[in-house]
Amino acid sequence: MKIAHRLLILVVLSLIMTQVLLYSLMKHREIQAHSHTRIEHVTRIEQQMDLVRNQLWQLQQYGDRLAIDKIRTEQQTLTSLLEQTQIDIPEQQVLVSSMLKISEGISRLLVITEQNIDSGGQGMTSPNGMLMSRYGIAFQAMTETIFQYQRSVITYATSEQQSYFYLNGAAMLLFTLTLVGVATRTYSQFRQNLTLLNRGIGALAEGDMTSQIYLPNNDELAKLGREFNRMKACLEETTIQKDELANEVAKQTQQLQQQQEKLRYLADHDDLTGLFSRSAFNNLLEVSLLRCQRNGDKAGLLFVDLDKFKPINDSYGHAAGDCALVEVSDRMQQLLRKSDVIARFGGDEFVILVEPVKTRDELLNLANKLQECLCRPIQYQGIALELGISVGISIYPHDGLSAQELLLNADDAMYRAKKSGGMTYVFASAAG
Repeated sequence: MKIAHRLLILVVLSLIMTQVLLYSLMKHREIQAHSHTRIEHVTRIEQQMDLVRNQLWQLQQYGDRLAIDKIRTEQQTLTSLLEQTQIDIPEQQVLVSSMLKISEGISRLLVITEQNIDSGGQGMTSPNGMLMSRYGIAFQAMTETIFQYQRSVITYATSEQQSYFYLNGAAMLLFTLTLVGVATRTYSQFRQNLTLLNRGIGALAEGDMTSQIYLPNNDELAKLGREFNRMKACLEETTIQKDELANEVAKQTQQLQQQQEKLRYLADHDDLTGLFSRSAFNNLLEVSLLRCQRNGDKAGLLFVDLDKFKPINDSYGHAAGDCALVEVSDRMQQLLRKSDVIARFGGDEFVILVEPVKTRDELLNLANKLQECLCRPIQYQGIALELGISVGISIYPHDGLSAQELLLNADDAMYRAKKSGGMTYVFASAAG
Protein backbone atom coordinates (compact mmCIF):
# COMPACT_ATOMS: atom_id res chain seq x y z
CA MET A 1 0.00 0.00 0.00
CA LYS A 2 1.28 3.45 -0.88
CA ILE A 3 2.24 5.92 1.84
CA ALA A 4 -0.38 8.39 0.58
CA HIS A 5 -3.11 5.77 1.09
CA ARG A 6 -1.88 5.04 4.59
CA LEU A 7 -1.83 8.74 5.41
CA LEU A 8 -5.35 9.07 4.06
CA ILE A 9 -6.47 6.29 6.39
CA LEU A 10 -4.82 8.11 9.29
CA VAL A 11 -6.61 11.35 8.35
CA VAL A 12 -10.00 9.59 8.13
CA LEU A 13 -9.48 7.88 11.49
CA SER A 14 -8.42 11.18 13.04
CA LEU A 15 -11.56 12.88 11.71
CA ILE A 16 -13.73 10.10 13.10
CA MET A 17 -12.00 10.38 16.47
CA THR A 18 -12.58 14.14 16.42
CA GLN A 19 -16.28 13.67 15.63
CA VAL A 20 -16.65 11.13 18.45
CA LEU A 21 -14.93 13.48 20.86
CA LEU A 22 -17.07 16.45 19.77
CA TYR A 23 -20.22 14.37 20.12
CA SER A 24 -19.16 13.30 23.60
CA LEU A 25 -18.43 16.90 24.59
CA MET A 26 -21.80 18.03 23.24
CA LYS A 27 -23.61 15.30 25.18
CA HIS A 28 -21.66 16.21 28.29
CA ARG A 29 -22.69 19.84 27.88
CA GLU A 30 -26.29 18.79 27.23
CA ILE A 31 -26.34 16.71 30.43
CA GLN A 32 -24.86 19.60 32.41
CA ALA A 33 -27.47 22.01 31.02
CA HIS A 34 -30.21 19.47 31.77
CA SER A 35 -28.97 19.04 35.35
CA HIS A 36 -28.62 22.81 35.77
CA THR A 37 -32.24 23.32 34.66
CA ARG A 38 -33.45 20.71 37.15
CA ILE A 39 -31.46 22.28 40.00
CA GLU A 40 -32.80 25.75 39.13
CA HIS A 41 -36.33 24.36 39.22
CA VAL A 42 -35.67 22.83 42.66
CA THR A 43 -34.36 26.19 43.83
CA ARG A 44 -37.56 27.90 42.64
CA ILE A 45 -39.62 25.32 44.57
CA GLU A 46 -37.56 25.96 47.70
CA GLN A 47 -37.97 29.73 47.31
CA GLN A 48 -41.71 29.29 46.87
CA MET A 49 -41.83 27.15 50.04
CA ASP A 50 -40.08 29.99 51.88
CA LEU A 51 -42.75 32.40 50.62
CA VAL A 52 -45.49 30.09 51.93
CA ARG A 53 -43.72 29.89 55.30
CA ASN A 54 -43.48 33.68 55.46
CA GLN A 55 -47.21 34.05 54.76
CA LEU A 56 -47.89 31.36 57.35
CA TRP A 57 -46.04 33.48 59.89
CA GLN A 58 -48.25 36.44 58.92
CA LEU A 59 -51.28 34.23 59.49
CA GLN A 60 -49.98 33.25 62.90
CA GLN A 61 -49.53 36.91 63.81
CA TYR A 62 -52.84 38.33 62.52
CA GLY A 63 -55.14 35.33 62.00
CA ASP A 64 -57.36 36.99 59.37
CA ARG A 65 -58.79 35.90 56.00
CA LEU A 66 -56.41 38.18 54.09
CA ALA A 67 -53.48 36.15 55.36
CA ILE A 68 -55.32 32.94 54.42
CA ASP A 69 -55.85 34.23 50.85
CA LYS A 70 -52.16 35.14 50.49
CA ILE A 71 -51.07 31.71 51.73
CA ARG A 72 -53.49 29.99 49.36
CA THR A 73 -52.12 32.04 46.40
CA GLU A 74 -48.51 31.16 47.20
CA GLN A 75 -49.46 27.53 47.88
CA GLN A 76 -51.17 27.28 44.49
CA THR A 77 -48.01 28.62 42.85
CA LEU A 78 -46.03 25.97 44.73
CA THR A 79 -48.39 23.26 43.46
CA SER A 80 -48.04 24.59 39.91
CA LEU A 81 -44.24 24.40 40.17
CA LEU A 82 -44.44 20.84 41.45
CA GLU A 83 -46.73 19.85 38.57
CA GLN A 84 -44.22 21.36 36.10
CA THR A 85 -41.37 19.27 37.52
CA GLN A 86 -39.88 17.06 34.81
CA ILE A 87 -39.14 13.40 35.42
CA ASP A 88 -36.05 11.45 34.27
CA ILE A 89 -36.33 8.21 36.22
CA PRO A 90 -39.16 6.41 38.13
CA GLU A 91 -37.64 7.38 41.49
CA GLN A 92 -38.18 11.05 40.67
CA GLN A 93 -41.82 10.33 39.76
CA VAL A 94 -42.38 8.88 43.24
CA LEU A 95 -40.73 11.89 44.91
CA VAL A 96 -42.76 14.43 42.89
CA SER A 97 -45.99 12.55 43.65
CA SER A 98 -45.08 12.61 47.33
CA MET A 99 -44.49 16.40 47.22
CA LEU A 100 -47.84 16.92 45.48
CA LYS A 101 -49.57 14.93 48.22
CA ILE A 102 -47.87 17.03 50.88
CA SER A 103 -48.99 20.15 49.02
CA GLU A 104 -52.56 18.82 49.01
CA GLY A 105 -52.22 18.24 52.76
CA ILE A 106 -51.20 21.87 53.21
CA SER A 107 -54.28 22.91 51.24
CA ARG A 108 -56.47 20.87 53.59
CA LEU A 109 -54.81 22.46 56.59
CA LEU A 110 -55.58 25.88 55.11
CA VAL A 111 -59.26 24.89 54.84
CA ILE A 112 -59.27 23.82 58.49
CA THR A 113 -57.52 27.04 59.48
CA GLU A 114 -60.04 29.11 57.52
CA GLN A 115 -62.95 27.30 59.15
CA ASN A 116 -61.38 27.85 62.56
CA ILE A 117 -61.09 31.57 61.89
CA ASP A 118 -64.67 31.82 60.55
CA SER A 119 -65.99 30.06 63.64
CA GLY A 120 -64.33 32.65 65.85
CA GLY A 121 -61.60 30.31 67.14
CA GLN A 122 -58.06 31.30 67.95
CA GLY A 123 -56.78 30.03 64.63
CA MET A 124 -53.14 29.20 64.45
CA THR A 125 -52.62 29.71 68.17
CA SER A 126 -55.43 27.32 69.22
CA PRO A 127 -54.07 24.66 71.55
CA ASN A 128 -56.76 22.24 70.33
CA GLY A 129 -55.90 22.39 66.64
CA MET A 130 -52.09 22.10 66.87
CA LEU A 131 -52.19 23.46 63.32
CA MET A 132 -48.81 25.09 63.51
CA SER A 133 -47.17 21.77 64.35
CA ARG A 134 -48.93 20.07 61.47
CA TYR A 135 -47.79 22.81 59.10
CA GLY A 136 -44.24 22.37 60.38
CA ILE A 137 -44.37 18.61 59.87
CA ALA A 138 -45.69 19.08 56.32
CA PHE A 139 -42.96 21.57 55.39
CA GLN A 140 -40.28 19.38 56.97
CA ALA A 141 -41.48 16.39 54.94
CA MET A 142 -41.51 18.42 51.74
CA THR A 143 -38.00 19.77 52.44
CA GLU A 144 -36.65 16.25 52.89
CA THR A 145 -38.41 15.08 49.73
CA ILE A 146 -37.02 18.01 47.73
CA PHE A 147 -33.55 17.15 49.00
CA GLN A 148 -34.02 13.55 47.86
CA TYR A 149 -35.21 14.77 44.44
CA GLN A 150 -32.19 17.08 44.13
CA ARG A 151 -29.84 14.24 45.05
CA SER A 152 -31.61 12.03 42.49
CA VAL A 153 -31.03 14.67 39.77
CA ILE A 154 -27.34 14.87 40.62
CA THR A 155 -26.99 11.08 40.72
CA TYR A 156 -28.76 10.72 37.37
CA ALA A 157 -26.54 13.39 35.74
CA THR A 158 -23.41 11.77 37.16
CA SER A 159 -24.48 8.37 35.87
CA GLU A 160 -25.19 9.73 32.40
CA GLN A 161 -21.85 11.53 32.27
CA GLN A 162 -20.02 8.36 33.32
CA SER A 163 -21.82 6.36 30.64
CA TYR A 164 -20.77 8.76 27.89
CA PHE A 165 -17.29 8.93 29.37
CA TYR A 166 -16.88 5.16 29.20
CA LEU A 167 -18.38 5.03 25.70
CA ASN A 168 -16.11 7.81 24.49
CA GLY A 169 -13.11 6.18 26.18
CA ALA A 170 -13.78 2.84 24.51
CA ALA A 171 -14.21 4.47 21.08
CA MET A 172 -11.07 6.57 21.52
CA LEU A 173 -9.10 3.50 22.63
CA LEU A 174 -10.25 1.53 19.56
CA PHE A 175 -9.40 4.32 17.13
CA THR A 176 -6.10 5.01 18.91
CA LEU A 177 -5.01 1.38 18.63
CA THR A 178 -5.93 1.39 14.95
CA LEU A 179 -4.04 4.65 14.41
CA VAL A 180 -1.00 3.30 16.24
CA GLY A 181 -1.06 0.13 14.15
CA VAL A 182 -1.30 1.94 10.82
CA ALA A 183 1.23 4.59 11.86
CA THR A 184 3.70 1.97 13.14
CA ARG A 185 3.50 -0.01 9.92
CA THR A 186 3.89 3.12 7.82
CA TYR A 187 6.79 4.33 9.94
CA SER A 188 8.58 0.97 9.69
CA GLN A 189 8.40 0.88 5.89
CA PHE A 190 9.18 4.56 5.55
CA ARG A 191 12.22 4.23 7.78
CA GLN A 192 13.49 1.20 5.85
CA ASN A 193 13.17 2.95 2.49
CA LEU A 194 14.54 6.20 3.83
CA THR A 195 17.61 4.42 5.20
CA LEU A 196 18.35 2.97 1.78
CA LEU A 197 17.86 6.36 0.14
CA ASN A 198 20.20 8.01 2.66
CA ARG A 199 22.86 5.42 1.91
CA GLY A 200 22.54 6.09 -1.81
CA ILE A 201 22.72 9.85 -1.26
CA GLY A 202 25.74 9.38 1.00
CA ALA A 203 27.47 7.35 -1.67
CA LEU A 204 26.67 10.03 -4.24
CA ALA A 205 28.10 12.70 -1.94
CA GLU A 206 31.35 10.73 -1.77
CA GLY A 207 31.59 10.68 -5.58
CA ASP A 208 30.09 7.24 -6.29
CA MET A 209 28.30 7.58 -9.62
CA THR A 210 27.88 3.87 -10.44
CA SER A 211 26.11 2.15 -7.53
CA GLN A 212 22.31 1.73 -7.58
CA ILE A 213 19.72 1.52 -4.78
CA TYR A 214 16.75 -0.89 -4.71
CA LEU A 215 13.77 -0.38 -2.38
CA PRO A 216 11.70 -3.48 -1.46
CA ASN A 217 8.34 -1.70 -1.01
CA ASN A 218 6.45 -0.49 -4.06
CA ASP A 219 5.50 2.96 -2.80
CA GLU A 220 6.33 6.59 -3.51
CA LEU A 221 9.83 6.25 -2.08
CA ALA A 222 10.50 3.28 -4.37
CA LYS A 223 9.61 5.49 -7.33
CA LEU A 224 11.88 8.15 -5.89
CA GLY A 225 14.67 5.57 -5.68
CA ARG A 226 14.30 4.72 -9.36
CA GLU A 227 14.43 8.38 -10.28
CA PHE A 228 17.49 8.75 -8.08
CA ASN A 229 19.23 5.94 -9.96
CA ARG A 230 18.40 7.62 -13.27
CA MET A 231 19.73 10.92 -12.00
CA LYS A 232 23.03 9.28 -11.02
CA ALA A 233 23.34 7.85 -14.51
CA CYS A 234 22.87 11.33 -15.97
CA LEU A 235 25.38 12.83 -13.55
CA GLU A 236 27.94 10.25 -14.55
CA GLU A 237 27.83 11.60 -18.11
CA THR A 238 28.02 15.23 -17.04
CA THR A 239 31.42 16.96 -17.17
CA ILE A 240 30.39 20.32 -15.76
CA GLN A 241 31.29 20.87 -12.13
CA LYS A 242 27.75 21.52 -10.91
CA ASP A 243 28.73 21.63 -7.26
CA GLU A 244 31.11 24.54 -7.81
CA LEU A 245 28.56 26.35 -9.93
CA ALA A 246 25.85 25.84 -7.29
CA ASN A 247 28.14 27.12 -4.54
CA GLU A 248 28.98 30.23 -6.54
CA VAL A 249 25.32 30.91 -7.31
CA ALA A 250 24.41 30.46 -3.64
CA LYS A 251 27.20 32.80 -2.57
CA GLN A 252 26.15 35.52 -5.02
CA THR A 253 22.51 35.10 -4.05
CA GLN A 254 23.32 35.46 -0.37
CA GLN A 255 25.32 38.63 -1.00
CA LEU A 256 22.47 40.12 -3.03
CA GLN A 257 19.97 39.27 -0.29
CA GLN A 258 22.16 40.89 2.35
CA GLN A 259 22.49 44.04 0.27
CA GLN A 260 18.75 44.15 -0.36
CA GLU A 261 18.01 43.77 3.36
CA LYS A 262 20.46 46.54 4.18
CA LEU A 263 18.97 48.88 1.57
CA ARG A 264 15.45 48.06 2.72
CA TYR A 265 16.36 48.79 6.34
CA LEU A 266 18.03 52.10 5.44
CA ALA A 267 14.97 53.12 3.42
CA ASP A 268 12.55 52.42 6.29
CA HIS A 269 14.60 53.56 9.32
CA ASP A 270 16.35 56.65 10.57
CA ASP A 271 20.10 56.04 10.45
CA LEU A 272 20.77 57.83 13.79
CA THR A 273 18.03 56.54 16.13
CA GLY A 274 16.99 53.37 14.32
CA LEU A 275 13.35 54.52 14.42
CA PHE A 276 11.00 54.32 11.46
CA SER A 277 11.46 56.98 8.79
CA ARG A 278 8.76 59.41 7.70
CA SER A 279 7.84 57.41 4.57
CA ALA A 280 7.73 54.08 6.43
CA PHE A 281 5.60 55.63 9.17
CA ASN A 282 3.15 57.06 6.63
CA ASN A 283 2.67 53.62 5.12
CA LEU A 284 2.14 52.05 8.56
CA LEU A 285 -0.31 54.81 9.46
CA GLU A 286 -2.36 54.19 6.31
CA VAL A 287 -2.57 50.48 7.12
CA SER A 288 -3.47 51.23 10.74
CA LEU A 289 -6.32 53.56 9.75
CA LEU A 290 -7.74 50.94 7.39
CA ARG A 291 -7.63 48.42 10.24
CA CYS A 292 -9.34 50.86 12.62
CA GLN A 293 -12.01 51.63 10.02
CA ARG A 294 -12.71 47.93 9.56
CA ASN A 295 -12.78 47.10 13.28
CA GLY A 296 -14.46 50.30 14.46
CA ASP A 297 -11.47 51.20 16.69
CA LYS A 298 -9.84 54.50 17.56
CA ALA A 299 -6.20 55.48 17.09
CA GLY A 300 -4.13 58.23 18.59
CA LEU A 301 -1.35 60.31 17.01
CA LEU A 302 1.18 62.15 19.21
CA PHE A 303 3.35 64.75 17.46
CA VAL A 304 6.35 65.33 19.75
CA ASP A 305 8.77 68.23 19.40
CA LEU A 306 11.79 68.68 21.70
CA ASP A 307 12.02 71.91 23.67
CA LYS A 308 15.48 73.47 24.28
CA PHE A 309 17.08 71.27 21.61
CA LYS A 310 18.54 74.08 19.51
CA PRO A 311 20.48 75.63 22.44
CA ILE A 312 22.08 72.21 23.07
CA ASN A 313 23.22 71.99 19.45
CA ASP A 314 24.47 75.56 19.47
CA SER A 315 26.24 75.29 22.85
CA TYR A 316 27.71 71.79 22.83
CA GLY A 317 27.77 70.78 19.16
CA HIS A 318 25.94 68.33 16.95
CA ALA A 319 27.48 65.34 18.75
CA ALA A 320 25.65 66.37 21.92
CA GLY A 321 22.47 66.85 19.93
CA ASP A 322 22.80 63.42 18.38
CA CYS A 323 23.40 61.89 21.81
CA ALA A 324 20.26 63.61 23.11
CA LEU A 325 18.19 62.37 20.15
CA VAL A 326 19.33 58.77 20.65
CA GLU A 327 18.62 58.88 24.38
CA VAL A 328 15.18 60.46 23.82
CA SER A 329 14.23 57.81 21.26
CA ASP A 330 15.35 55.02 23.62
CA ARG A 331 13.32 56.45 26.51
CA MET A 332 10.20 56.83 24.40
CA GLN A 333 10.44 53.28 23.07
CA GLN A 334 10.64 51.95 26.64
CA LEU A 335 7.32 53.66 27.46
CA LEU A 336 5.44 52.33 24.45
CA ARG A 337 3.64 49.04 23.88
CA LYS A 338 4.91 46.59 21.30
CA SER A 339 1.90 47.41 19.12
CA ASP A 340 2.66 51.15 19.11
CA VAL A 341 4.76 52.74 16.35
CA ILE A 342 7.27 55.59 16.71
CA ALA A 343 9.11 57.43 13.96
CA ARG A 344 11.52 60.31 13.63
CA PHE A 345 10.12 62.89 11.24
CA GLY A 346 13.33 64.85 11.01
CA GLY A 347 15.35 67.14 13.24
CA ASP A 348 13.90 67.00 16.76
CA GLU A 349 10.38 65.92 15.76
CA PHE A 350 8.93 62.49 16.56
CA VAL A 351 5.52 60.97 15.83
CA ILE A 352 3.91 58.17 17.85
CA LEU A 353 0.98 56.02 16.64
CA VAL A 354 -1.07 54.39 19.42
CA GLU A 355 -3.58 51.74 18.27
CA PRO A 356 -6.09 50.76 19.41
CA VAL A 357 -7.23 53.53 21.78
CA LYS A 358 -10.35 53.15 23.90
CA THR A 359 -10.43 56.46 25.77
CA ARG A 360 -8.88 59.89 25.56
CA ASP A 361 -7.34 59.28 29.02
CA GLU A 362 -4.98 56.65 27.57
CA LEU A 363 -3.33 59.27 25.37
CA LEU A 364 -3.34 61.79 28.21
CA ASN A 365 -1.57 59.32 30.50
CA LEU A 366 1.00 58.52 27.80
CA ALA A 367 1.66 62.22 27.25
CA ASN A 368 2.20 62.71 30.99
CA LYS A 369 4.60 59.75 31.10
CA LEU A 370 6.52 61.15 28.14
CA GLN A 371 6.76 64.57 29.82
CA GLU A 372 8.00 63.03 33.07
CA CYS A 373 10.50 60.69 31.39
CA LEU A 374 11.98 63.11 28.87
CA CYS A 375 12.34 65.98 31.30
CA ARG A 376 14.99 64.04 33.23
CA PRO A 377 18.50 65.37 32.38
CA ILE A 378 20.63 63.53 29.82
CA GLN A 379 24.27 63.03 30.74
CA TYR A 380 26.81 63.89 28.03
CA GLN A 381 30.53 64.07 28.86
CA GLY A 382 29.78 65.17 32.40
CA ILE A 383 27.21 67.72 31.26
CA ALA A 384 23.51 67.45 32.20
CA LEU A 385 21.49 68.23 29.08
CA GLU A 386 17.98 69.38 29.96
CA LEU A 387 15.14 68.98 27.48
CA GLY A 388 11.40 69.24 27.42
CA ILE A 389 8.71 68.28 24.95
CA SER A 390 5.67 69.86 23.37
CA VAL A 391 3.06 67.33 22.31
CA GLY A 392 0.16 67.67 19.90
CA ILE A 393 -2.45 64.92 19.99
CA SER A 394 -5.03 63.98 17.36
CA ILE A 395 -7.51 61.10 17.53
CA TYR A 396 -8.95 59.03 14.69
CA PRO A 397 -11.71 59.45 13.55
CA HIS A 398 -12.61 62.62 15.51
CA ASP A 399 -9.70 64.72 14.20
CA GLY A 400 -9.49 63.32 10.69
CA LEU A 401 -10.25 60.31 8.56
CA SER A 402 -7.02 60.31 6.57
CA ALA A 403 -3.38 60.08 7.57
CA GLN A 404 -2.69 63.56 6.23
CA GLU A 405 -5.51 65.14 8.26
CA LEU A 406 -4.41 63.45 11.48
CA LEU A 407 -0.78 64.50 10.98
CA LEU A 408 -1.72 68.11 10.14
CA ASN A 409 -4.06 68.41 13.15
CA ALA A 410 -1.49 66.84 15.50
CA ASP A 411 1.22 69.14 14.11
CA ASP A 412 -1.04 72.17 14.58
CA ALA A 413 -1.79 71.11 18.17
CA MET A 414 1.93 70.72 18.82
CA TYR A 415 2.61 74.29 17.61
CA ARG A 416 -0.15 75.53 19.91
CA ALA A 417 1.61 73.75 22.77
CA LYS A 418 4.88 75.44 21.69
CA LYS A 419 3.26 78.86 21.63
CA SER A 420 1.83 78.35 25.13
CA GLY A 421 5.36 78.03 26.51
CA GLY A 422 6.20 74.40 25.75
CA MET A 423 6.59 71.56 28.21
CA THR A 424 2.91 70.62 27.76
CA TYR A 425 0.49 68.80 25.50
CA VAL A 426 -2.54 70.00 23.53
CA PHE A 427 -5.35 67.94 21.96
CA ALA A 428 -6.38 68.82 18.41
CA SER A 429 -10.03 69.00 19.54
CA ALA A 430 -12.17 68.40 22.60
CA ALA A 431 -13.76 65.33 20.98
CA GLY A 432 -12.68 61.73 21.69
